[in-house]
Amino acid sequence: MEPFSENLTSNWNFTSRGNFTISWLNDTILAELKKATDLKKAAENRLDNLIAGYTYIVLSVFGCTGAMLCLLAIFTLNFCGRQNILTSVRPIFVSLCISSLIYSIVCAFQAYSCLVGLPNFLALPAYDPLCQIIAFGYYMIFFVDVLQHVTLALHRFFAIVVANRFVWVRTRACTAVLVAMPWVVVIIYMGLPFFHVGADFGYNFTLDRCYIIKVHSWAYAQFRKVFFIAIAFVCIAICYSSIAVKVGVSRRRAIGAVEVSTKRTDASSAVNHHGHSVEPTHKHPQDNRGAGVTKTVIALCLLFVVTFLPWVIYPLVAKTDIALNTPPGLTVVTLFLLACPSSPWLIVLLTPALRNHIQRQFNRIGF
Repeated sequence: MEPFSENLTSNWNFTSRGNFTISWLNDTILAELKKATDLKKAAENRLDNLIAGYTYIVLSVFGCTGAMLCLLAIFTLNFCGRQNILTSVRPIFVSLCISSLIYSIVCAFQAYSCLVGLPNFLALPAYDPLCQIIAFGYYMIFFVDVLQHVTLALHRFFAIVVANRFVWVRTRACTAVLVAMPWVVVIIYMGLPFFHVGADFGYNFTLDRCYIIKVHSWAYAQFRKVFFIAIAFVCIAICYSSIAVKVGVSRRRAIGAVEVSTKRTDASSAVNHHGHSVEPTHKHPQDNRGAGVTKTVIALCLLFVVTFLPWVIYPLVAKTDIALNTPPGLTVVTLFLLACPSSPWLIVLLTPALRNHIQRQFNRIGF
């Protein structure tokens, strides 16, 4: 029995080692075949990747210039004695500029890898952590930007609709919560791929850039795309609808008050012919400044509608993400990519205090 037992044991060990060797060889062959397939696809997509690279350069320069100009205008405005103009909304504008600046830096790395192609240092295993961080930043900033539009809508809703009822919404603590909310929520959710939950970050050899390389759960991917933008759209619609109703009611009351005042003035003039007419009251300049900020925020809301919603709706209508590779789909993607770097430009150009301040600075240096 012992020789038989020894033969059985040795045969089992040989079989186990053989199965392990065969399994290892299969995994190695599959990995090499996948890499070869990715390289072949990268070669086929080389022209598309080059176009993407030049697009990322434009986005990087456009976003970085707008973010730096907006930050410069906001902070130099304080040194000119006009810090009270944007006191409440300033942290949110700064947050938008910072997200645009981070996006510009990420786009610079994406442009490098798309234009250089393989080999480049981001594709090396030694730089995989950096590549994962770049991919994380690329996805994270988009959804931070989405939630920042919600923050702006809530800020104006609190300032215009409920400020008189709830004192806390006018405090710095409330503003700090609004500013921090998009970053905390998105960083937690988009950080899951670092732990191989939902997806994996890394170097995508097909697209020649740091990107998502594997999706473990399509529910995670669809939730990421639809949920944030759907929540943002609902919140923004509720906030601005409430603001419109509030402003409409306030204007009707103001018109009624002016009419009553005019009638009283006419009656007083009829009794006393030597009396002086009462001049109509004018709005305080700060009201106009507040109106200017609200117009800027509404413009940012329209930017959200034009750039983010088509990116969600178009693939759902076409019933496939492949539709984004068609000419109409590429237009949708281009609008989506322009969302984040465009925000600082709208803030600078449409906010009267910042626009006038920039004009004064340019006039001072001779432009």
